[in-house]
Amino acid sequence: MNITNILEYLRKPATGSAALRAKLSEVAEAIPTADAEVARLAAERSAKLLSATDREIEAVEKAEADARRALDRLHAARDELARRLAAAEDEEARAALD
Repeated sequence: MNITNILEYLRKPATGSAALRAKLSEVAEAIPTADAEVARLAAERSAKLLSATDREIEAVEKAEADARRALDRLHAARDELARRLAAAEDEEARAALD
């Protein structure tokens, strides 16, 4: 999952509940993979602390920070999509009653 695509999707005007539900599912499915990548990089950093050069450690730290940021964005996107989905479902329910 590309975080750029998610951010672009969130910048667009609101869409119906079906599209929001699909995107929310996509984001939710990406979170465990992103979380595993953060854990993998943290373990790699720990393993290198006593054996690698500063440059090698810094490269892993940068990758870990980037992975952490991507994971944080996925969590934020999930929360925003859930909020938008609830609003869209409310709006669709109201429209169905009219």
